[in-house]
Amino acid sequence: MACELNEILPRDLEPTHYRIKIIPNLKTLDISGVVRITFIVKNETNKIIFNLSNIIIVEESVKITQKENSKSIEIKSQNYMECCLYEIALNNPLKVEEEYFLDLAYSGELNKSLQGFYKMTYLDNFDDVRTGASTQFSPTDARKAFPCFDEPHFKATFRISIARPSDMKTLSNMILEKSEPIIGSDNYVWDHYPETPKMPTYIVGFMITTLKTTSNLDNLIRVWCRGILLGLTDFATDLAPKILNYLEDYFDIKFPLPKMDLVAVPEFGFSAMENYGMITFRENVLLCNKNASIDEKKKSALVMGHEIAHQWFGNLVTPSTWNDLWLKEGFATYFEYLSVDKAEPSWEVMNDFIQSETSRAFQVDALHSARPISAHLINCRQIRQTFDAISYAKGACLVRMMHDFLGDGVFQDGIRTLLRKYEHGSIDCDRLFGIFEPKELSKEFVKVAMESWTKQAGFPVVNASFDAGSSSLTLTQERFYYSNEEDNEQLWYIPVQLIFDDLDIDEFFWLKERTKTFEISIEDWYLLNLNQTGYYIVNYDLENWQKLIKNIEIFPTLTQLQLIGDSMDLARANQLNYSVPLSLIKKISESQDFKECFENLINEKLSYLRNFLSSTPLHSVLKDFPVIKNHRPALAVCGKICTCEECNFLRTNLSSLIQENSTVRVQDAGSLFAAIAKQNCRLAFNFLRKNWHKMLNRYGDGFSIMARMITCLAAHMNEENDIQEFIEFKNSVENNIGSTSEAFEIAINTIQSNLEWIENNYKSVENWFRENAFL
Repeated sequence: MACELNEILPRDLEPTHYRIKIIPNLKTLDISGVVRITFIVKNETNKIIFNLSNIIIVEESVKITQKENSKSIEIKSQNYMECCLYEIALNNPLKVEEEYFLDLAYSGELNKSLQGFYKMTYLDNFDDVRTGASTQFSPTDARKAFPCFDEPHFKATFRISIARPSDMKTLSNMILEKSEPIIGSDNYVWDHYPETPKMPTYIVGFMITTLKTTSNLDNLIRVWCRGILLGLTDFATDLAPKILNYLEDYFDIKFPLPKMDLVAVPEFGFSAMENYGMITFRENVLLCNKNASIDEKKKSALVMGHEIAHQWFGNLVTPSTWNDLWLKEGFATYFEYLSVDKAEPSWEVMNDFIQSETSRAFQVDALHSARPISAHLINCRQIRQTFDAISYAKGACLVRMMHDFLGDGVFQDGIRTLLRKYEHGSIDCDRLFGIFEPKELSKEFVKVAMESWTKQAGFPVVNASFDAGSSSLTLTQERFYYSNEEDNEQLWYIPVQLIFDDLDIDEFFWLKERTKTFEISIEDWYLLNLNQTGYYIVNYDLENWQKLIKNIEIFPTLTQLQLIGDSMDLARANQLNYSVPLSLIKKISESQDFKECFENLINEKLSYLRNFLSSTPLHSVLKDFPVIKNHRPALAVCGKICTCEECNFLRTNLSSLIQENSTVRVQDAGSLFAAIAKQNCRLAFNFLRKNWHKMLNRYGDGFSIMARMITCLAAHMNEENDIQEFIEFKNSVENNIGSTSEAFEIAINTIQSNLEWIENNYKSVENWFRENAFL
């Protein structure tokens, strides 16, 4: 059974400084280190409890000293506790507001899991295989490199020394201060780094490597990669300063460190990580060929924008607990779009927001398994599960909604005040919501309104119906589900923009009640939530939907995307006939101004249909549907029947995921499995069930790889026995489920939703294709 003990550290002690000296041996993969932690006592206690994982403390080295008088404190006992905790019991309580030193020596290992302090192997200069080491501490893995208070609100300064082979180099958060030989250790060198600003443990970073840079070492921004890839650094070298300049100007705070390294790490689990002053990336995320497509460049730029935005949101100010991860991830996601839009306006990246963020958030938040964005988390397993579309995509949508209803000036002034007031400190929702000074809203209203979005799961659909006879518009809100609705009492404070006949906002108000009716004169169409700045969808009476489709070309791109997304989601939930979204897609796809962002969203939404139609007569008609015929001629057929030869090929690739000397890198396993599942879901599902323990041991809990495998399977399952098999699968691995319990719930909800779709919607889709001469 996964450990559900409360792993949260007591707040009796507050670390203020770490002095770390660490010696990794790249041949034996051993680590030895010493650390001095300076801490202040906030509440009387006779215990010192901190985090460690896969680390052995040299007990006789442990010393506690009162800083003021160098008095040694007597130790009663030392114990390894459950769930990555270590306890030092003292004979007498420590004095409140006094400062102490905790000194200790320890040993550990360089692991192969891409978490904590890990080994990486890479090819340098085409034929030179090198072994290096790098770190990935977020969210809870600094404890694998050194004993520490490994929670985000425990911010401290760090002074780090790293031992390295003399023919390699190190990188860390700060600029290298000096190097010196290690006495008695041939060919090993100490690299000493100066003290950092106050920061949490999860953004500490260091590596031992042979990476190179074309940047002048005096530059503020330096791009590092393997020597054979130096020709691919121009894109990042050119774009990163533009993003940085925009954010410095927007926040009115200069980047506070002396340098910012952008490092393409040969082996890396996440897409990127915002280590303070040493941002790490997957190679294929940071490095761009000069002939790369605009789409590839946008993806790289947005990740850069995200990580650079974190230097303020996350690093300069930090969420006080992981309960509100969205306070850093939501803001970083939103500002990645603003910053890249400013750096490269011709890309129009804000047009990608609805498909990449709003739609992604809705897909998870419309399930019965959805969680509130603010959560109560007590252990590492729960913490890891929150690195999801709710924290990132929904978080960004809520920030965008706040920006819209507060207005540019109030929003920017509030953000600047927040960053200055809590610089090098921590924030929570109360501090965020209380920082804004809106002219027409009280601070209390902002807090109450936003808490209706952060403290409850899901999001609303606003049903709008106009009665021409009485000139009255009725709006009703309820929680939106993809599958059968449940009765619930949830209400949101919904910012409503009402537009009709032109594109000016004719009315703005808050829908707080279940139903609101008011008199209004509407001669033609009407529209709510222009450009989907509010985190909700809108369903209209059929007459208004038809008018919106007829006039679709007069609306801004974002609003057209919104109407595609809303209508497809409503149809999927059986709240709107499929004739509406399919007619809308047909109309937009025939436009001369058909943009890539339309193509991306439409094909994402149609993929849901393709999953279900793959084994039906309707599958063949999709190739003649205008979006595919006119704009995606090379679209691969999804869900086709595999030949024996193809099945053997897929089996071989699946087997490579668990081979001892597999050529599949950990970071690529999720993508490979998803691609196989798309071609033959049953084959992939059976493989995962049979090899669950091997897969979990190899790919661990750290990067949501296993969770992604589970959820991608569910997307292709739509038969009666699938849901029972998935439940039995979950039950069979309950004692070794890792951080995937939430993914199992999402998958089971998804399959249930799929079954309901088949029952409720197949006939209406078939009728539309027949009526429009596709059948």
